[in-house]
Amino acid sequence: MNITSPKRKRVIKRTLFPIDFEPQGNYIGSLNSLVPPYTFEMTKDDYEDLIKNMGYYSEIVEIEINPQRVIFKESGDEGSSEIDYKKKNLVSIKFNEERLLLEIEREQDQTIKQTLTKNLEEKDCTGAYSLSFLKVVKNFCSILETQDKIAFSIKTDTPLKVNMSFKKLNKTTLTFYLAPRVPEEDFEEDDEEF
Repeated sequence: MNITSPKRKRVIKRTLFPIDFEPQGNYIGSLNSLVPPYTFEMTKDDYEDLIKNMGYYSEIVEIEINPQRVIFKESGDEGSSEIDYKKKNLVSIKFNEERLLLEIEREQDQTIKQTLTKNLEEKDCTGAYSLSFLKVVKNFCSILETQDKIAFSIKTDTPLKVNMSFKKLNKTTLTFYLAPRVPEEDFEEDDEEF
């Protein structure tokens, strides 16, 4: 991304490099083909406020979504917090039931099929993500206008897709995929086994 500053008479070139990533297939194509059942949109201001109020108890943020709300949770040894955005406080929440039905029909793995069926019946999805990477998304928000939207697409235990459209930059769009995180207690249980 190039950022030109006429006032400072300079061009800033920024490139994001993958961390510990050795391509062994078409991952971006696979990620782009994912169609999560839920998409919700927040304004830049709401997202910045959310990130400012997370990280007191954990590096892992759990996102729960249903047709009426999106809840951001964190929990640690010292306490927990929960930030609840009701539908009326978001730009939008959309649930794609048809896509989930099609995916259930095609899925061969019974465990995954059960999870998808539960998501469809309860119309909810959850995922845990790194606050550090959610903060990287926030850093790019500084380019957005105050009321510009950030779209999040979520499916249980899959990468979180984040889309931003920069009106200032000729409607340039930026898409992030944030890998899901395993809660820390799962790591602690694994350590005890060795």
